[in-house]
Amino acid sequence: MSLQLSELLKESAFPNKPLDERDRKIIETAYKYGHEGIGFNRFVQELKPFASRSTVAFRVERLCALGYLERISNVKLSTARPIRVSFRCFSVLSMVEQVRKKEGELARRIREERSDQQLMDSDSFRKRYEQL
Repeated sequence: MSLQLSELLKESAFPNKPLDERDRKIIETAYKYGHEGIGFNRFVQELKPFASRSTVAFRVERLCALGYLERISNVKLSTARPIRVSFRCFSVLSMVEQVRKKEGELARRIREERSDQQLMDSDSFRKRYEQL
């Protein structure tokens, strides 16, 4: 692999720091608000059941530094800087969302097949799986 390609991959990859449940909840909440993002005060209100204002502030800054979140600057010439997921994080989360939808559809169709045919031989199951 060329040196330039390996450096590009290092820059575009997420850091090797583990995320805990609160970090994931913060990222998922920011993802719900899409490209427009969410203001900090409203963000804190939504996360209030499990994190204090100072915890949210600390974790948002940490997740911004790690590349998961970003603050939108100068949206309407105000001092408010909404929070949103970064493009990299948005891409990963949207793919996860698509996979979950497909998995749900696959599970639903398998349940329907099972109710239609109690016993299915392996060849017909493989064919159905490949179609899905």
